[in-house]
Amino acid sequence: MRCWHSVTCLRYHDDVQQFDRITMDPEVMGGKPCIRGMRVTVGMLVEALAAGRTIEQLLADFPYIEEPDIR
Repeated sequence: MRCWHSVTCLRYHDDVQQFDRITMDPEVMGGKPCIRGMRVTVGMLVEALAAGRTIEQLLADFPYIEEPDIR
């Protein structure tokens, strides 16, 4: 376990947490974390939210993703 500037520390175990809506594939977007194997990266959504886009706006921008993908 490593802790630097954070109150919350991450513990790494033999079992890896799996996410149903986030996938990583070296053949899709250079292996970046994507939404369900599509060419929409988690980073794209996070940046859009940080820039002030709403969930409703993102759903309109990306009609093939679902609200739980964003949450």
